Amino acid sequence: MHMSRLLECPLILSGGDRIGDEVWDVAIHPVKKKVLGILSELETESGRELCFLPTGHLDHNDGRLIVNVQAEELTTFSVDHSYGKDQIVPLESLPPVVVGPFGHAVSPAMMAAVLNAQLERAEHGASAPGKGVWFSELNDLPVFDASGEIGHFKDISITTDSFECKALILGSAQGGPFHVPFEALRNIPDDMTHIVIQERNVPF
Repeated sequence: MHMSRLLECPLILSGGDRIGDEVWDVAIHPVKKKVLGILSELETESGRELCFLPTGHLDHNDGRLIVNVQAEELTTFSVDHSYGKDQIVPLESLPPVVVGPFGHAVSPAMMAAVLNAQLERAEHGASAPGKGVWFSELNDLPVFDASGEIGHFKDISITTDSFECKALILGSAQGGPFHVPFEALRNIPDDMTHIVIQERNVPF
């Protein structure tokens, strides 16, 4: 299954009630090659809340995600995302350069721009758990091996029983999408600017 298809799955409580229309994002662990969980706006007893559900509470069944949680427990999975886009710093209010008492120049505008970029990487403003990354952050990133750029990230192939990441799906100007085994993944830098994989002529 392609991870992009997972985003289209409605969320259903194991008791049968529909509590969410779609998945907002998916957190993956690049080293463990696993899906950590999903982010979605769910109908809880306190109203609609943004929640993160670990895959241990999820089953995929016929295009739906079954949530194995009691309705009254849903609020415990609520995500505090108040630090998200509302905290973005307006650059026009900051000076381009400030010179300190010892002659060192710093750029508040540049620091704010870096902070804003970090906050905006995922539109929902939530942080991925553990050492995970959001699927949405990888969208269309250039992919490199030792020979240089070989394509752009498009999707991830996953298993629906154990939520394991099986392959990176890449696109390139030379042709349609092609698969690279997920174990070939070597690095995704913290600034989320590109992806590095093992050289393709080395056996995976």
